[in-house]
Amino acid sequence: FYQNCREFKRAILPDNIPALTYAAKVSRMPFRYSKGPDILQVEVSYDNNNNNNNTSSVMTVHAVASDSQWASASHASSQQVVVSIRIFIDQHPDDRIDGRPVQGQTMSDIRLNETASEATIRYNLELFHPGRHTLYLQARDSVGYEGPVTAVWFERMALPEGENDNDNDNDES
Repeated sequence: FYQNCREFKRAILPDNIPALTYAAKVSRMPFRYSKGPDILQVEVSYDNNNNNNNTSSVMTVHAVASDSQWASASHASSQQVVVSIRIFIDQHPDDRIDGRPVQGQTMSDIRLNETASEATIRYNLELFHPGRHTLYLQARDSVGYEGPVTAVWFERMALPEGENDNDNDNDES
């Protein structure tokens, strides 16, 4: 039963990481989040010629969500349409501020197709302080089930010496 480290890293770990990641995502409410749609893909890009250089002033977040990707077609809670994808910046959807849930922003540019929904949102990077920021995304289906939270991060680079930086808080635009 016990394999050596090389075999574990080569075969066992890669085959099981997706299942372990999903289990961690739904662990807070496994019977609720597993009924909701999954975020399948998140891409963060910047509006400049060098897409990996985030000294750009605009960031675009593109997300793909599906309610049926990981479930069989015969399962009733896996066939709803994804109606919204919400994004939260530097605050997990389960966080509370003064006892109230945090308010995410709905990605309004949503396109539906047979198997998945795609949404895009743009942010002015000048609204963010320099440093690492976390984006949390969560999709909701037409019945109202919310899926597991997916997180990605981006880093807002400091502006070069002599350029002004906006001191606004991390407000969403």
